[in-house]
Amino acid sequence: MIFRAFVIDDYPPCRDLLFHLLGSRGYEVLCFADAGFCDACSSSISQCARDTPCADFLLTDNKMPGISGLELLTLQKKGGCKIANANKAILSGAWSAFELDEAASFGCRIFHKPYELPELFSWLDAQEKAVLKKGPRDIE
Repeated sequence: MIFRAFVIDDYPPCRDLLFHLLGSRGYEVLCFADAGFCDACSSSISQCARDTPCADFLLTDNKMPGISGLELLTLQKKGGCKIANANKAILSGAWSAFELDEAASFGCRIFHKPYELPELFSWLDAQEKAVLKKGPRDIE
């Protein structure tokens, strides 16, 4: 199975690093500078139009212009996003205590920039096993 990951970060070097790291693991990686690609954020009805997850993993920066990673996860939750919360990660170099609590309430993984690659890979290893147990995702 080829895993699909969405990477959202407004800072090109961070986005490029994740693109190359995930690509080296054999992932199909789609990168975005903002959350406008997501139906829950861009659609007038703000609902996910899919019956199955559009990706296996979502890695997003938190501090971005327009919409933060936490706001993205809030909209996805309200919009019925099918990507498992455990397969979502928020990355930031500056977390407030409130933001950490909010991120933890989503059940997603929290990474502090600069993140440790072994920690990131360990998380991905564990989540890949969970995805494989659930079976293949339906991708258009």
